[in-house]
Amino acid sequence: MSEYYEKNKACLKEYYPEAADVLEAIEAGISLTDAKSKEILPVPKEDNIFPGKAQDGTDILLLEHGGRTWCLNSRFSPKEAADTYAKRYEKEQDYKTYFVFGFGDGKHIQALRKTCNETNTILVYEPDPYLFQKVIESYDLRELFSGENIILYLRGYKTFLLAYCNELIDYTNKALIEVSILPGYDVLYTRECESFIERTLNRIKNLVKDRNVFHHFKQKLPQNLLRNMKFSVKQREILQLKEAMNSYSLAGIPAILVAAGPSLDKNIDLLKTVEQKAFIVVVDAALQTVIRHGIKPHLVVTVDAGIPDRFFQGLPLGEYVFACSMTSKSREIAEQGGKIFYYGSMLTFWDDQIYKELGHVHPIMLTGGSVSTDAFSLIRYLGFSTIIFIGQDLAYTGNKTYTSGVREEKGKEKEYVKSRVLIDVEGIDGTLLKTDVQMSWYREWFEKEIEVEKDILRVIDATEGGARIKGTLLQTLEETLARECANVSPVDFLALLEAIPPAFSKEAQVRLQEQLDGYGKMVQAYEKELEKGIALYEELLLLCRKQKLSTKEFEKKQEKMKVQTKKIEDSPLSDIISYYAKKEEYQFQANIYKEKELSLEDLFERGKVLLEGYVEGCRSCEEDVREILSPVL
Repeated sequence: MSEYYEKNKACLKEYYPEAADVLEAIEAGISLTDAKSKEILPVPKEDNIFPGKAQDGTDILLLEHGGRTWCLNSRFSPKEAADTYAKRYEKEQDYKTYFVFGFGDGKHIQALRKTCNETNTILVYEPDPYLFQKVIESYDLRELFSGENIILYLRGYKTFLLAYCNELIDYTNKALIEVSILPGYDVLYTRECESFIERTLNRIKNLVKDRNVFHHFKQKLPQNLLRNMKFSVKQREILQLKEAMNSYSLAGIPAILVAAGPSLDKNIDLLKTVEQKAFIVVVDAALQTVIRHGIKPHLVVTVDAGIPDRFFQGLPLGEYVFACSMTSKSREIAEQGGKIFYYGSMLTFWDDQIYKELGHVHPIMLTGGSVSTDAFSLIRYLGFSTIIFIGQDLAYTGNKTYTSGVREEKGKEKEYVKSRVLIDVEGIDGTLLKTDVQMSWYREWFEKEIEVEKDILRVIDATEGGARIKGTLLQTLEETLARECANVSPVDFLALLEAIPPAFSKEAQVRLQEQLDGYGKMVQAYEKELEKGIALYEELLLLCRKQKLSTKEFEKKQEKMKVQTKKIEDSPLSDIISYYAKKEEYQFQANIYKEKELSLEDLFERGKVLLEGYVEGCRSCEEDVREILSPVL
């Protein structure tokens, strides 16, 4: 390897250790795998990437692809081309985040970085780690790699790109996201480019939905979080189910995802014949219908923080096994003795306690915003490679909203449908059906996930109605079960789930309960830290009004405020209190991004108001802690 390579790699080890791991895997001849799709990345031919010269004498890299030679930069003047690329962004506003597809030879990124200030961030996604290896052999890029506002992501990382998207994009800065594609990368890496853009846009879409969820559910979300912390002490986690599944060979065994669409009434009875030849996963809204037809599902998924009572009304919930997310409304399930497998992050405080006891946190699932998309991700996580949809209408088939088990109690369906924002969608028979924007999002999510995993996943849509989901194989449920289950050896999934013990030992349960018992005092201590912050803001505001901005006293108090702000932000209580003060948080962040000419006095005033909102949040949280975190059931 060249001298550049070793120096660059040493720099990467310090700033981007996962990138250095990818390079070491290439050196060792280990196959690289896409973190999301699990697809093995193709290794280029040895002479596929080779050096060349631009007309101005600059060293360049050339790439053979599709019978054509591509240049990673201009064949005339690479520096001029990079500067021209960066000029389009030089008047951009503060706090803008750039999502750049392609690293190239690094010159475009270097030029873009020069146009940025300390409020900007640049995430660079390089889809070809083998090409990246050749680049760092050819150029000294240590200055770029050590830049504070650069985030480098190589395909082949173990970390999902989605994690970076979630970290960098929030509701208040969604309008400050710029997606950029380096020249040629959209042609060389078309599929990866489309996926990159889709993930970024989906994050923004999901943020809009999340904000609506916060406004809709308000205090129910943190209340459910607190309850699930309590319930999880004596419950299970989804990793245990995955490990239990690993004791069987799932090859050839399908999973059936039962949703609550109107078409479920057509074929639900057929599931009785395959209760031990397929893993049956039911979403909460379909449970009434499934039980009425004498079918006992293996797993019921519920995620809604405010699930309607009618979904579970009158059901013996203690007889069923559930998968619940961190904010699921699971009170009735736990109180009736139902078994729950938890997944997803709860709160920093509780995740830390789980990690101390288990050595890991609960697995996080990719979600498309609905119970069905969560169930789909869970099925994939458990290891099934054939998924059968039934009741997955994602449209108002026959102007109905749900399967009859729910519809009878809902009533006024026509009025409900009219209240939605309706669009036309292609039905499975080619005709147009009415759906709403929300269900259309879910359909698009399924289509994208199926496309990403098309080489390793088969999805059969046996709904026999509803919207066409691209990428699925359309079949009736009868022919699907005949083909997919005929040669499957029976598996007693109910017995398998029943045998899984609680995640925590008796001793661990005692330790966890002790932590819960002290949670109220932690909230009170956090409230005192917030009050210290408010007092410092008031002192700074007083100095601003006296025009003492350049005094040692002002500098000293500013430093104190920075320390106090970090203490507040780093606290394990910050996330739950944030739930109680979402209105103030959104307003504060929106003002910061919108108003470019805020004075120090304005900033301090807004910061003070935000902390006052957090103090009120602490008081609401304390009330909920007293009511909810009583001894575990």
